[in-house]
Amino acid sequence: WRREPARGCVEEDLLRAYDQERLGKTWFLCEKVQEEDPHVYAGFLPLLIKASSFFGAMFSSRWADSSVNGSDVAVIKVGWDVSTMRRLIRFLHGGPSFIRDIQDLDQAIHCADFFGMPVLLAHCNTWIVEHLDRDTAPRLWSYVESQPRLRMNWLEDSIFQEDMLITADSECFDFHLQEFLMMVDGIRDGESWVPLYDLTPSLMYRLVASGSLDVSTALLKSVVANFVQQKVPPAEQKAMLQRMMPPEVLFNRELRDQVLGGCRLGVRGLM
Repeated sequence: WRREPARGCVEEDLLRAYDQERLGKTWFLCEKVQEEDPHVYAGFLPLLIKASSFFGAMFSSRWADSSVNGSDVAVIKVGWDVSTMRRLIRFLHGGPSFIRDIQDLDQAIHCADFFGMPVLLAHCNTWIVEHLDRDTAPRLWSYVESQPRLRMNWLEDSIFQEDMLITADSECFDFHLQEFLMMVDGIRDGESWVPLYDLTPSLMYRLVASGSLDVSTALLKSVVANFVQQKVPPAEQKAMLQRMMPPEVLFNRELRDQVLGGCRLGVRGLM
């Protein structure tokens, strides 16, 4: 449905045609911001109809607040600020990512809900996965956990192809398994806080419950104990620490192998 523009591809031609205003005569009239022109070019209407239930309803019926002047130019009022609308419509025509930084994720989800635009939810998932690193991953995974709308397994929409769906939650989980040892480096150097501690207690529990962390038992116990001290209210720390420690959880590969012996079970099976 929507990929980054590649040289010579259809999206590049579509974006060029959009920027040259050669895809129709429909404009959106947005809320004016200071002296900025409140008009946003709508572009290729079949594309908007396919991407959005909001636009599908808009352009399949006569809207009372639309008007046509002598040049057959339709102007339709929408209650959105012009800068957001311009970014959104240009993105749909193959323009730059709608999400510029982590602060735009909330806005993308809001737009997805308002405009009935599941492609934006897929875009959020893809953007998160592409921006995972050792410093940002815990915060991004915690954000995914806080946003049920980003769980894509419920999505059934004809505009999506199965191989284009990326589930940020599972990608974040795998990233933390692979990078966990490097992400706790600071603890071994005596630091009391590392980016890993931006995880929620429930996400840390998922990691230790999987039994797939390739970390020594002594180090992991130290990490978990420090995490609980940093993240959990004092009155709940004892219970939480017990819940996150063996034998309540498989904890790491070392203890998992002792429990399961030669059994080889995938991470998803253990979860």
